[in-house]
Amino acid sequence: MPRKIGKLFPNKKSLDLKLERHLEKLYLRVYGIPVTDFYIAEDSRSALQLSDSFEESIIKTSKGGYDGKGQFRKKKGENPHLAGDQTYVVEKFVPFDFEASIIAARTREGKIYYNQPSYNFNDHGVLLYNYAPSDDYGMREKASMLLDRLNYVGVMGIEFFIKDGTSMVNEYAPRVHNSGHHTLSGSSISQFEQHIRCVLGLPMQEPRLLSHSGMINILGREVDEDLERRILYVPGTLIYNYGKTPSPRRKLGHVNVTASSSEELLEKILELKRIIYPQHE
Repeated sequence: MPRKIGKLFPNKKSLDLKLERHLEKLYLRVYGIPVTDFYIAEDSRSALQLSDSFEESIIKTSKGGYDGKGQFRKKKGENPHLAGDQTYVVEKFVPFDFEASIIAARTREGKIYYNQPSYNFNDHGVLLYNYAPSDDYGMREKASMLLDRLNYVGVMGIEFFIKDGTSMVNEYAPRVHNSGHHTLSGSSISQFEQHIRCVLGLPMQEPRLLSHSGMINILGREVDEDLERRILYVPGTLIYNYGKTPSPRRKLGHVNVTASSSEELLEKILELKRIIYPQHE
């Protein structure tokens, strides 16, 4: 068994921390990796009481929930209904300037390789689009602290809040990450190949961003032929159709896009947004 002989990559510790949000938050705080202020509540009543310690808070269920699910934004004095008695993470709301992420890969020998960080735009807790490169804001340093502390092997995606030029960790993903999909089009090596090389102990290479690149998710709508044709009229695009059954806000595919400058890239992404989500224009 891989677990018995120590060859499970990424290791079990990094996966166990993701089973419940409060375990991840406590781990980050204990080891000095900056996160927003938070409390752990054992039930919904305690969560509401603790949330009033902040002028505004985000209450998150500890188990389950992702892409904005299981999260409640609350102002002091409000009394929303929280479903069921369970463990909650009560976070101070951070009026961040923007969100960003970094894809990092760590080998069995402990060498870390970083992809260029990306700016992220989220809609109701779900990544809508992102684009690289972004400035670092200390993300590499915090990523290395986490990967080394966990003795991690493989690719990890780490999401950050950026406020006044500094970064704090929102959460990490012990796997390839949605915000790194653009590396398939814009980088010398994709996050997927990086992960396989690290896990199998194959030689790694320093990832290089070959062009400005980004990604927009296709949420909740079928990727039909008409949509594909309109997307492909935008130069530098590549469509990934997941073949999933459509449901509201489900990730059904994404579009990678490349450009010669950040300005051109953002223009293309916003054009794709108008094509994919005309109802929001």
